[in-house]
Amino acid sequence: MAQMRAERRAARIEEARLRICQSSTASDLLPLEQNERLRVAERR
Repeated sequence: MAQMRAERRAARIEEARLRICQSSTASDLLPLEQNERLRVAERR
């Protein structure tokens, strides 16, 4: 019983960590993409 509960908690923590990583990388990528577009525009 205790092991199942621990596994479920670990899965929930892992899920939360993935969600945080995805949202933070998504917001981190936006400025990078904009910078890339600006650089490409400047090259032309």
